[in-house]
Amino acid sequence: MRPLSTPDRHRITGSGCAQDVEQPVRRLVTVLEVRADTLVRDLHARRPRRRRRFGRRREVPWRRVDAWAAQQPAARWQRLRIRAGEKGPLEVELLSTGVQAWADGQTKRPTERLTVIRTVEAQPRTWYTLSNAAAEVSASQLARAHAARHRGEEVFAEGKGEVGLGQYEVRRWDGWHHHMTLSLLALWFVSLERSQVRGEKGGGEQLPGAADLQPTAADTPAERGADHAADQLCTAA
Repeated sequence: MRPLSTPDRHRITGSGCAQDVEQPVRRLVTVLEVRADTLVRDLHARRPRRRRRFGRRREVPWRRVDAWAAQQPAARWQRLRIRAGEKGPLEVELLSTGVQAWADGQTKRPTERLTVIRTVEAQPRTWYTLSNAAAEVSASQLARAHAARHRGEEVFAEGKGEVGLGQYEVRRWDGWHHHMTLSLLALWFVSLERSQVRGEKGGGEQLPGAADLQPTAADTPAERGADHAADQLCTAA
């Protein structure tokens, strides 16, 4: 699951006010990866005809997400470059529509966004995601939010190897938060030092390492003499 924050406007009214006041707030949008056999109902598909002349109009049938995606025309797929990868830029094809997802025991099903993402290669990989995103959130934003999980996994792996992110023994949750905060701050410091030494931008693809830290400045002869005198005083004491 990947959160994606988008602005949402709620109207706030109060007694005695001459007019309504609109206050922008942040709305949390989630992108959840689902299985290929998940049943959905396409809300933009044409409904079947009535079986009888005056009968009740039928609903769009439930379909698996992989079967629905396989029958979509090629012109409906949108190509998008997500990010730089190890073997070149990562390009995907995607399509999105409003659906209702099947859930046992639920009669009122919320409207969700189904986004199908597949890689552009000889043997493409395909992902199916459901999101509570509104219509103004583009499919490319949802695809980039889904792809961002790999960066997060890389950061956590680098944090465990470089700054001891996973080396903690705590009894309370606030102690765990304290350790995580300091470890991520240390990793951020390493990243800034690496950018300063190598002259690269802070958002580079390669993660920082402890060997990339900026070396300390060499001591002057006066400073070395002062340190030697202090060591002699400590020895005499």
